Formats: sequence, structure tokens, C-alpha cells
Amino acid sequence: VMEPILSVLDPGGNEVLRIPLIPCFEKSAYAPLLTRMAKSGDLFHENTIQVFDGSLAERSPLFAAGNILISVWTLDVLAIVNLDEQRVLWAMTGMWRRQQESALLPSGNMIVFDNRGNRGGSRVIEFDPLSQQVAWTFAPDQPSDFHSEWCGGLQRLANGNSLITETNAGRAFEVTPAGEIVWELINPHHTQSHGTTLIASLWKVSRLPESFGAN
Repeated sequence: VMEPILSVLDPGGNEVLRIPLIPCFEKSAYAPLLTRMAKSGDLFHENTIQVFDGSLAERSPLFAAGNILISVWTLDVLAIVNLDEQRVLWAMTGMWRRQQESALLPSGNMIVFDNRGNRGGSRVIEFDPLSQQVAWTFAPDQPSDFHSEWCGGLQRLANGNSLITETNAGRAFEVTPAGEIVWELINPHHTQSHGTTLIASLWKVSRLPESFGAN
């Protein structure tokens, strides 16, 4: 098996804390989620981690400084883990399938790249993690218009738009809250295979701050 482990490193890259994630679920109210876990292979395939800075702790103790948000791909689960207690404090599933990237936004909402939840296609969901109310969704009417079976990238920009990487299609685009695509990049690197045009994947595209490289 590939056991899911969280490692905390010091600035020199030395491991100072090692936390197995399965016990964090076992000692929590969310232990039943582990019944979905495979018996072998990559048990969690956790693909996102965000350390909370405490700026939203007044909204909920869940968002206290040092707690972390993880995405567990194999279980279709987002979870918040307390490192001191080594315990899952909150978990959610059901609205997405094989999600790739998630983040807690300054508003207190969360956003997630849902790879396969739009009738097999992909979508982006912004939701309130406390009430589970959906605040915003980007989900084209035709699932084939936005579909990344694997991977994918997502970044909420300062102007309120979202930068989305459709990895398997070799595409990145910026979309407004109204759903208008205002910028798009399609990987120009193509090849042919048995009469089919294949586009090189884009792993993830990120917007850098204006100050990047200024020095």
C-alpha cells in the first residue's frame, strides 16, 4: 500500500513531524468514511494541502491557525485536520467526484475543482463549508466543453475571477463570476496518433503577482 502521511519540514528540509492520516480519521466522527478505502494501492492519493493562517478563526474554530485542509481523491472527501490533536475536525463529500484542488477563500467559502461531477465532465464549485450552500458554480451545459479526467488547477484571483487549468485538454482560462471566459490559452504543442490530434497537457497555470521578478 501507499500509506498517506503528512510531513512537517523545517526550513532546511528536515522532517520534524510525521503524521499518518488514516488514524486522524479513525479517532474522529468521520471514521466511517474509511469504509470506502481500497485494501491496497494508493489509499488516499491526497492531492491538495492548505495551512490555515488563522485569519478566519473568528468565523469558526475549524479555521484556526495551523489547521490544514486536505483533498482525499480516492474517497471524494475534503477534510480539515488539527495537527496538535492529529484528528479530523470536519469532512465533506457528496457534491463532487475525484476532486483535484481545493482552497479556503478569504470570504470563508471553499472552492474545489470537481473533475467528474458534472455528468462525467468537470466543474468548479464554491460553497460555504458550514452551511453547505453553493455560492457559485462554473459548469458548462455540455460536459464535454470542460472536462479533465485527471489533475486540474484552480486559483481565485484578486479581481474575483477564477483561473482554471483544464489539464487533460491542455487548456487554461480565466472566467468571471458571471461565467464569461475573458482569457484563454490552449497548449500549441500537438501530435497525431492514428488520425487523432493529441494536445499536450497543462499541469497547472498560476497567476503571479505584479511584483514577481521586480527585484
